[in-house]
Formats: sequence, C-alpha cells, structure tokens
Amino acid sequence: MNVNVAKSALLASVLFALFCPMMVVATNAQTGSPDIPSTALLVTPQNEPRAVLGDDGYDHIEYNLLVTNAFDAPVTLSFVEVTDESGNQLMRVEGQTLAAATQLVGPRAKLSGAIPESGSATVEIDLILPPNTAPAHLSHHIPYTIPDNDPLAPALGRDEVVGPDIDVAAAPAMTVLPPLVGAGWLTANGCCTPFSALLPDNPHRDARLAASTRIGTPEIFAIDFERVRGASLFAGNGSTNQKWFGFGAAVHSVAAGEVVATHDGMEENIPLQLPTLHTPQDYGGNFVIVRIAPHVYAFYAHLMTGSVAVSVGDHVAGGAKIAQLGNTGNSIAPHLHLGLLDRPDFLTGYSLPFVFPNYVLTGLLTGGTINALQIKQLAEQVRSA
Repeated sequence: MNVNVAKSALLASVLFALFCPMMVVATNAQTGSPDIPSTALLVTPQNEPRAVLGDDGYDHIEYNLLVTNAFDAPVTLSFVEVTDESGNQLMRVEGQTLAAATQLVGPRAKLSGAIPESGSATVEIDLILPPNTAPAHLSHHIPYTIPDNDPLAPALGRDEVVGPDIDVAAAPAMTVLPPLVGAGWLTANGCCTPFSALLPDNPHRDARLAASTRIGTPEIFAIDFERVRGASLFAGNGSTNQKWFGFGAAVHSVAAGEVVATHDGMEENIPLQLPTLHTPQDYGGNFVIVRIAPHVYAFYAHLMTGSVAVSVGDHVAGGAKIAQLGNTGNSIAPHLHLGLLDRPDFLTGYSLPFVFPNYVLTGLLTGGTINALQIKQLAEQVRSA
C-alpha cells in the first residue's frame, strides 16, 4: 500500500471522528425540541373501532386501547378523553368508570390502582352516540401522573398522551337472522359495557387472548342466549340440563354460508358445576362455524351432544337448523353462544357487530326475583374459585 495514501485515509478518519459530534450538536441546536415529546406511556388500539346499534337506540362504538407503561415507576391515568377529527369531545372517562374499564391485559384480569412499571393495561372504550353520527376518525387525550420526585421525571417531555388517531370501520354492522325462534330469550351476556345486570363485570367484553401478532377480542359483540319462563330459567332446582327451558331448542343458521368447522361428541356438563377443559377447542364445546361473508364467520357454541346436523363443506341456507342448544365446553348452564368473527378462531379472532332485522323487547333485567341473577352470581363465584 502507498504509505501516503494510508496516512491520508487515517487522517480523514480522525478528522471525521473529531468533527462528527460537533455537526450533530449543531443540527440538534438548529431543530430545537423534538416534534414528538417523550412520555411515560405508549397507547395503541387493540382492535378497530366498530359501531353497532344497541337496544337502547344509540350507536355503540366498541374498541380497546392498549396502554404500555415504558417508565420506571407506576403510572396513573387521570382520564381518557375521546374526540372527533375536529377535536370535539365525544366522551370523557374518569373516576370509578375509568377504574372499571382499565384492566390488565390478560382475560378478565383486574387492575388495582396504577399501571405498574414496565406493565400494560387495556382500557375498554364504549362510546355511545346518537344513531348515524359516528365520525370517520377518533383521537384521544390521556393525561397521567407519576410518583412525586421520581428521578427520571425530567426525561418526560409531556405528562399526557395525545392520540392515538384511529379510523372507525366504515362498514355497517351486519344484519343477520335470529338463531333461535319463539319468545322468552334472555341476553345473559351481550354488548357492550364492562358492566352487566347479572355480573359485576361482563365476561364477553373482558375476554382477551394473544395469538402471536394480535391480542384477540373474540366476544365483544357476542351474545349468550338463555330461555326464561315467568321469572325462572328452569323448573325445580335446575339440577339437570333437561330442567332448563332452553335446553334442546333448535339452533338456526343466521345467514347462508359454508360450514368451515364443527365439533361434536363432548359430554354435557352438570349445571352450575365448573367443567374440566383440556384443549383450546374444548372451550367452544360442541360447535359450528359458518363462513357467511368474506372474513365473516358465525360461531355457535356449547351445542347439545350429538345434535350437530352439518359437516365441513356443507352449504347452509339462512334459517336452516344446524344443531340444538346444549351445555358443553366452557359453560355452566344450557345456553347458546353466538358471535361473528373476522376469522374462524373463537379464542383469538376479532368480534364483529351484528343486528337483527326485528325483535320484540319484553323487558330488561336489572335485578329482582328472577333466579338468573342468583345463577350468574354463583357462576362468578365458581369462576373465581
């Protein structure tokens, strides 16, 4: 190698090393403060906001916010404000309502107080608006607090999160036929709030499970149907499935489609006893999944043993009988679980909204003498045991 060339290369390297830091400082000095200031939290949507018309006459836009604490100390949310694209406030969640809607990421995992350091939580949003007024885009304003005198506090450029900005799904909720016929069907679990008339929380709204690249929310809009006669769900003490009024009822396809999955042969559970499950498939019990539109799958779960009347590959008409209502899988009482999913996976799919063309609302259960209340409270005790 030419010695002069080598010396020139070495000198150039030294000069670059000496002057590069000065160039960086000058560039930072010219640009000033960062455009995106540092915060303690990262907030991202867990699923696409989707609107559905509720039986209260209002549109409910349902989605979850995943809040990750990237700080070295617990972080407390002050409130969550939802705004439209023009900055108009649509909703503000705070106090006990915010506490109830903020949970650890796991299925039905409760959060006590602040989001722990390096931890994550889910904030369930139930935005209620007059029909047909949902904006195309939503944004958020989320102030927070950290412990006093935290040594890393000066590193935070802002004590609030502005965003995320997310689009509301443009497609309307799908209209489907009822899966059951006749009167007396009770929506035991259904859309949309974290609270329920029967339980201190809503096991459908709170269901979440990860699958590699997503955290599934498979039950936000799903419905559990049970049958009521008078003020009861069953005759006598309800100790056998046959005493429950809904047991054995015909289950009908809510739309025309192709059967893509079935499961039959699981034994019936004893009412009000927690079942023993061994595989992910067991959670659905005896089930049927029908593709009713591109990326839309109808899921019917907990069906009666031996009642599944369709096979994979069958094409079914809307209203066709496909099975009977049972008490199998993750179930403690005879009921039908119906939901629409974006893929044929009832544990990690995204729940899709749906509406019925018509129905007769005969009443709302808010407590009282109906034994459904005691049943659900007992079920919660069993689940927590």
